[in-house]
Amino acid sequence: MNCLLDTHTFLWAAFAPEKLSAKARKAIRSAENRVCVSTISFWEVSLKFALGKIELENCKPDDLPGIAARMQIEII
Repeated sequence: MNCLLDTHTFLWAAFAPEKLSAKARKAIRSAENRVCVSTISFWEVSLKFALGKIELENCKPDDLPGIAARMQIEII
């Protein structure tokens, strides 16, 4: 199955997976699925971070592509 994570889902998967449903966590973690996040999500987080509308714990928006890569989430 192909899964394209929206911004919120990506952030929850990375920083607060308990906020995702069990079904969503299973789909994201399954090696059988192609899980992707758009570069637009990184832009959205950067914009909201710069405007003070979002806080990131222990990282900056520039760190998010690396986090996605470590989670084996493809960046498209």
